[in-house]
Order: sequence, then C-alpha cells, then structure tokens
Amino acid sequence: MSIPHIEDYYHTKVLMVDDQPFLAYAGEIHNSNCSQVDYFREHVLPKINHLGLNTVILPVYWEQIEKEEGQFDFHVFDEIIDLLRKENLKAVVLWFGLWKNAKSSYIPAWMKENRKTYPFIKKEDQTPIYTITPLCQEAIEKDGYAFFKLMKHIKEKDQEHQTVIMVQVENEIGCLSTNRDYSEKANAMFAQEIPSDMQTLMSKKGTWEECFQADSHEMFMAYYFAKAIEYIAQCGKKIYPLPLIVNVWLKKPHEKAGQYPSGGPIQDKIDLYHYLAPSIDLVCPDIYVTNFREICDVYASQGALFIPETRQDIHYISHAIYAYTQYPCLGYSPFGIEDFANEDSQETNNRQFLKLLGIVKEAFHPEGTQYYLKKIYQQLSSFEKILLKKRGTDDLWSFLNDNEEKCIERTMNDLKINVQFLDNQDCLPIGVGCILKEDKYLYIYGMRFFASLFSLKTNEYIGILELEEGHFENGQWIVERVLNGDEQYFIAVGNNPRFLRVHYHQYSE
Repeated sequence: MSIPHIEDYYHTKVLMVDDQPFLAYAGEIHNSNCSQVDYFREHVLPKINHLGLNTVILPVYWEQIEKEEGQFDFHVFDEIIDLLRKENLKAVVLWFGLWKNAKSSYIPAWMKENRKTYPFIKKEDQTPIYTITPLCQEAIEKDGYAFFKLMKHIKEKDQEHQTVIMVQVENEIGCLSTNRDYSEKANAMFAQEIPSDMQTLMSKKGTWEECFQADSHEMFMAYYFAKAIEYIAQCGKKIYPLPLIVNVWLKKPHEKAGQYPSGGPIQDKIDLYHYLAPSIDLVCPDIYVTNFREICDVYASQGALFIPETRQDIHYISHAIYAYTQYPCLGYSPFGIEDFANEDSQETNNRQFLKLLGIVKEAFHPEGTQYYLKKIYQQLSSFEKILLKKRGTDDLWSFLNDNEEKCIERTMNDLKINVQFLDNQDCLPIGVGCILKEDKYLYIYGMRFFASLFSLKTNEYIGILELEEGHFENGQWIVERVLNGDEQYFIAVGNNPRFLRVHYHQYSE
C-alpha cells in the first residue's frame, strides 16, 4: 500500500490515503493542548469526538521532543497518535520548529539561551525580535535534523496505520515589526548581488535593491526563509515523503511588510516558494480575512487547496461547503476546534493578542457553529463519491453569499438556473450551496437560498416531475420524502443544510 500522497483523480487533485481519495474534514487543536497526554485525553478528545471530524490538525513542539540537545523523546506524541487512532481519526502534524507565528517561541531552551550561535533578527534600530534569523545556517541545520528525526519516527510508528497523512513545516513564517533583518551580517548580504538561482528565476542581476526596489527587503527575507524551508523539508522528505505543506499569515490590503510576517509565502510569493522550496507540495492560506473567495482563487491555482486554519464564527462555517465543492479542496479546518463543544473560546478575551494578529474578535466566537459544522461535514462526507467525479466540471455550480448578492444565475446545458439568497442574519450561516447536474436530475445542496429553473429554448418551459428530499449513503441517493404541491413552488433550502433532488422535464405551450 502506498503512503499518503496527492494525485489526479477525475478532474481535480485529491489526497490519497490507504490508496483511496480522502477529504479531510478537519479541525485544528489549540497551540498548547497537545503538550500533555492527560490534558489532551481529558480536555480535548471528549470535545472533538462528536463534531463530524475525520482529521485533527495538531502541533508537535521542538522544545518538547529535544529538551536536551541531541536527545529525542516522542512519548507524548506517540500516546496522542494512539488516542486518535482508537477514535479512527487522521492527523495533520504541525511542526513547530524554528518559527511559529513569525516568532521562535517553540525552539528548545538550549537554543534560546545561545544568542551567539543562534542570533535573532534585528530591527533597523538594532533591537532584536524573538525570531531566529533565516540567515543562521547552524539553526536551520539543527531544525532540519530534528525534523528528520520526527519524520523517521512517524515512519517507524505509523507507516502501516497511516494515521498521519500530511505534515506542515513550521507555522506562519516571516518576521513581524520589521521588513527584514538589519543585523550587520544581513546588511552585508543585502548589499550583495542576488544569488544565482534568483538571477535565473527573475532574469535580473544586481543587488537586492537594484533588482526589486520597494519590494527588495521582503524579497530578501522571502528568499532566505524559502531556502530554509527547503532544507528542513528535504531533511524529512528523504526519510518519509508524506505530503508537506507550509501555511501563511496573509497580507491584508494596504498592509506593509512587517505588519504581516515579511518573507512568508503571501499571495504574490507562492511561485517563488515553489521554485525555491520544491520539497513543499502546497502553500496553504490561514484565512481570517473577509475576501475568502479571492484568497481561495489564488491558492487553488497551485492545483489543490488546503485550509489549515480559519475562523470559528457561524458566518464562516458556510465557507466549508463552498471550499469543498468549488475548489480542489483537500481539507478545511476551523482553528481551536475544541472550543466548539463549550462555545467558550480560549482566545476570545485576549484582545491584545487578536489586535497583534490583525483579527477581529468575532473570528473566535464559535456560538452556534458546532451544529452546522457537524452536519456539513457529515453531509459532505456522504456526498463525496459523486462530488469528486463532478468537481471541476461544468456540471457543478457552487455559490456563496459573501458579497450580499441577492440573486445570481447560471446556465447549465439546457437550463438557466436562478438562485436567490435569503437575507444574512447575525445568528445564522450565510447562504451557500451547489447544484450538480446529472442527466435530467439536479442535486441541490446547501442552505438559505431557493432556486428557479428556466428553459433556454423559446416557448418552452421547465416542469418538475419529482422533487425529493433525501441524503446519500455510500454514494447512493436515499429518498426521505417526496415534495409536491406548495413545496414545489420554490425549490428551497432553509436555515438547515439539506439535499434535494429534482427530476425535471421541458414542455411547450
């Protein structure tokens, strides 16, 4: 049996696990909640067990597995993986190594205390920030060796079981509060000609400033962060080549480098990262911004999309339906998934933290989300077989009411379909759905909209032979009830996500 990998499947790419296509209906665990087995068993696992997940995204901390330099201890990780395996849950592992949220807070104490060998980035006024510079090859080599040991251990423990299906290298890399490292070493390197691989890629020659002008500081950092990521990723991939990803703290409009992590794989740096770090399979957006569709369009251009972090609030949960049906989405994951069970986020009251991240406090309000997340994940899972065959074709139309659009329409073969959204409300998800055409049937899925069908032929009309409410089991349509009379007047899905199947015909006067 092959190990988890990404491959073409029908019209899009999918993640293959146990040699079968696998969509990750995921949730990310809070940063510190995997540090002790008892805490995870008692305070995390019971809360995520009934959310419809098939995958959890969980961190592994460098400071924990290598407390003493050169001595590795994986017992906490092993016990957590064993717990997940018993619950039939898969895992995407987050490697919190040199960089996490543009800081070096998860490096071992022996590295934190050795400023001479492992220097921090310096701002222009020469004050340090708590981030190891990517110009420090000694630190990168230590991280690479630790990552090698982790991947070797995962292979030995898990290759047969395939509980771990993907690994994220570092977390939201870059530097905050400065656009680049201004240390003496960094200044000297910045003044040199750009490296030969950048000359080849960019068809330019000269110093960083001569080649990239206003973007020179960020390009300088992006180059060295990407090269560091490649070294670390390659160390792990050579022993166990699971799919490897990097995630990104996105740039918002009008922000300058340093207000977001400078040097990370933001929207216009994806191609640069793929060129400099070919061992990385996907660059993945952490989406807390409001322009969800725009961000997905950009990152799905890689051929696949994985969303390792996104908001908890009830409006954003609609995005799960849109992501899986519109894009070659491998997985979707709200952050702090254990909050959904008690609807009491660990992050909600930390306003200073949210301000630093540039995230509105509503992003961590999971009130009302649990019900919808579970239902959506279960319904999408049942719908997978037909969805994966049709995704990426003209027979599948997905839509999302994130721009307050009242009415949209599209033609599908011999039909014009009009979709009207219900007004957005604070306490409910926003309108979202998809329509899948197969022969004379339409499968309609989603919530908070109604659809009308029109013929594209002159003097012909559309009639409904059967309108059924139902669900899927193993890819087969199961009728729950047949709708007629008043309930056929509008093909409507309300506040609860549901499936309808429409058998239509055309008639003339």
